[in-house]
Amino acid sequence: VVSTQSTGRDVIVIANDITFQIGTFGPKEDKLYMRASEFSRAHKLPRLYLSVNSGARIGLADEIKTMFRVCWLDSKHPDRGFKYLYLTPADYKTISSKNSVQAELIEDEGESRYKIT
Repeated sequence: VVSTQSTGRDVIVIANDITFQIGTFGPKEDKLYMRASEFSRAHKLPRLYLSVNSGARIGLADEIKTMFRVCWLDSKHPDRGFKYLYLTPADYKTISSKNSVQAELIEDEGESRYKIT
């Protein structure tokens, strides 16, 4: 329940947080999102979706969790956000045959990287 005025208004808020499992949705989160959406429609409540995520489906790709690298906007201040997630060429070679991730080869900060798309 969110109150922005003295009378307030009930709403359903669905959110994910990049500081927890990179903010990703997997099967459990999809089910929760669906149930919260169904509840909001059934009770005619506005639904707000707040998202900060990487776009990856970590729940379906456990084998790559430890391979993710982050290109920070400012490496001394990670709280300022990031540009993209990437894999090293060696990690990409290891995982590419499993079709677990889509990435494009880029050159950045003096090295080759597979930017996750």
